[in-house]
Amino acid sequence: MGPVFQKFRSALGGFNREDVARYIEQSATAHREQVAGLEKRLAQAEQERDSLRRELEEVRDERGGLAAEEARVRSSLEESTRGLTKLRGELTQTETKLSVARAELERMQAKVAELSPMAEQYEQLKDRVATVELDAHRKAQVTLDEAKSQADQLREGTREWVEQVLAEYDGLRQDLEGLFEKARAVIQWEERARQAGDRADSLRGKAGQP
Repeated sequence: MGPVFQKFRSALGGFNREDVARYIEQSATAHREQVAGLEKRLAQAEQERDSLRRELEEVRDERGGLAAEEARVRSSLEESTRGLTKLRGELTQTETKLSVARAELERMQAKVAELSPMAEQYEQLKDRVATVELDAHRKAQVTLDEAKSQADQLREGTREWVEQVLAEYDGLRQDLEGLFEKARAVIQWEERARQAGDRADSLRGKAGQP
């Protein structure tokens, strides 16, 4: 969501009060939508983290005693969790900055209403009000853009990590299949050896009969 720009009409040598009120409402709506978007991306990242945790449990069950690999995967999962925690903190800071910006906008709106009857003073205040509003909006937009960029980077890093884990899991599965194949071969060899021993014992028994 890009910045919200509003062209104000002039009234009494300054801003039209309805235009100012509409601009403030549009700015607040845009901020709420941006925060909601961040919260949605955060929830998606948390779902991806939970999915990774489940995959970790599955890998742990199938690979048995590969403790070193489990520790490496767990470390990566913990790093992803720390990234999510950092993102939550940044989201909280963004919401705080937006609240401050809204309060400043409301304060300026009240000031504009107070100075409306005073045409000359209102004219002097006009530029200052516009500057504060636009500066507050710009700072909030910069903060949201930074949070979005970090969220995108975290998501991309998580996706790459998932692909790596799946590739390693596939390698482990192939190794296990190889071990199972060797185990079956050993069991078949032992079975043939046992059968051969049984036949040899049977022949010796027959040879010893009168």
